[in-house]
Amino acid sequence: MTTTIDTTLTFDDWRDAYRPIRNALRPAAPFDGLMFETFGPELDAVAAADPACVWTIVEGEDESLWLLSGCHFVNRLGYCITEHPWSGIDQLEIRLD
Repeated sequence: MTTTIDTTLTFDDWRDAYRPIRNALRPAAPFDGLMFETFGPELDAVAAADPACVWTIVEGEDESLWLLSGCHFVNRLGYCITEHPWSGIDQLEIRLD
């Protein structure tokens, strides 16, 4: 799979374009209430979502934070679910810090 690193799309741009939903299971969730945990009912909500609407927050090797399109397991911190799906062919990576 090819990876596309988007150096122009910011978290705010992503939020405006894809419209992430708030985590109703935990209103005080990280990332302004948008992150879903990697276990329990929050992971169940991620698993029930359209896969094209799931995004993974991961920690990079240099402790940087990234938002990746799709559901990933390695170095994951949590997930976001969006109203609008990612329709690209390649994985999209957005640096968060």
